[in-house]
Amino acid sequence: MDRKRSQHRPGRWPEKWPAPRTRRRDIALLGGLIIAAAGSLVAGVMGFRDGQPHVLGFGVLVAALFSVGAVYHFYHAVHPQRRRGDVVLTTNRDGEPVTRILRSPILFHLRTALMIGLTVLFTASAVDHYLSEGTAGVLGALIYLVIAVFFGSYVLAVATKGLMPGFIEFSPQGIFNRGWSFESRMPWRHVLTVQAEHDKKHPQVLVIGDPEREWKYDYTVRLWRIDRLTVVPMIDVDTRKFRVPPDVLYAVFSYYFDSPPARVELGTQVSLDRIDQWWPRPAA
Repeated sequence: MDRKRSQHRPGRWPEKWPAPRTRRRDIALLGGLIIAAAGSLVAGVMGFRDGQPHVLGFGVLVAALFSVGAVYHFYHAVHPQRRRGDVVLTTNRDGEPVTRILRSPILFHLRTALMIGLTVLFTASAVDHYLSEGTAGVLGALIYLVIAVFFGSYVLAVATKGLMPGFIEFSPQGIFNRGWSFESRMPWRHVLTVQAEHDKKHPQVLVIGDPEREWKYDYTVRLWRIDRLTVVPMIDVDTRKFRVPPDVLYAVFSYYFDSPPARVELGTQVSLDRIDQWWPRPAA
């Protein structure tokens, strides 16, 4: 199939993307999470004053969960982080030099902290329910334990590296995409085009491959398949999961797709210097 150049000039914001702004609904959700955290803490304190110290423990734990959720939402949708150090030189599994762009470890670890908190919450609920109800509360305690095991399986997947922050590697041969819960590989010769799209929530980069060629991909976990994989050869990059600006991400994909001779610099300092040139400069 024919390849279509992206026609993108690095250093410019793609025309398909609206100007970056914080949506009102994101601000409202952040405020709601903060209020819920404060309310949970107040409820815990009131329970403690009424002679129920365990209520304070649950109140603090629930408040902590809402707080983690608020911080996650803040960095994910309200005020994304930016870090040049997330573009690095390393080697891939075959020992070949590559240019790697890291997904945000902060977002991943915040999500993991949320799952740990939920595991603790439902485990504590099971114990509290059994202690308060006795043998009559066995069924309820078991239900709480099943839910705790469900969330605990996420933590186990992280511990065994089935789930991890992930990254995208660029080499002269192609693109390797390690998401939170999957791996995929696409050689440059199979890429048909690179597009900047917008799904009404966030900018995304689509790397569309030749449907007549084999596409290698696989999930790294059975239960927690967080990422979205398509049945056709395509790398769908959610720019919110990176601390690299969306326009810089798009520039990397589009430039090295449009410029095959330049791919030899991937895995070298030249690629880092080039990407640094595309990084937005602060207003004077």
